[in-house]
Amino acid sequence: TALLHISVLLPTINRAVKAVAKILRIRKTKEGLIYHVAVSFLDLKQEDREAISDFAEIVSSDKSVRFMVDHADVVIRKR
Repeated sequence: TALLHISVLLPTINRAVKAVAKILRIRKTKEGLIYHVAVSFLDLKQEDREAISDFAEIVSSDKSVRFMVDHADVVIRKR
């Protein structure tokens, strides 16, 4: 299992969430320069969970909005 130590800025609510996440799957785009990564957050604080939920609600209500992390310092640890 690969784990990511991540910090995600949720721009619409101006809040950063730091967490450890388990990688569920990774998919490379057709262009090959961008990856879609699905994760499951581990040991997420309740206030961070609510912030992510609020962010997802805002983004999902506006179909013209796409969210992408364009740069990340990622530490990967395998168990």
